[in-house]
Amino acid sequence: MAGISNAGVSQIDVAREVLGGRVVSMQDQFWPAFRSSRGELEQCTNLGLNLGLSFLPWSPLGGIANVEDLAASRSASIRDSAAGSHLEPTADQFALSSV
Repeated sequence: MAGISNAGVSQIDVAREVLGGRVVSMQDQFWPAFRSSRGELEQCTNLGLNLGLSFLPWSPLGGIANVEDLAASRSASIRDSAAGSHLEPTADQFALSSV
């Protein structure tokens, strides 16, 4: 089994051929504002239906530049999730969620 990264559609096919079809994952940048690897995502989706090839996006939420915005909304969502499950996060657990 093998995984590849930052490959184009034709490179996915070459890797599968060279590795005897043992490619199980392809990793590339993909998020709502960065969709240049859409062809690769579609290729993995099409092959994955029959051959088990997964597309693993890196930076799916937009990368480090958006960390502060994500952290601001994340704390509230963790509180909501905990309240919904009747759990009380400790101060340490909540502090980690705000990082």
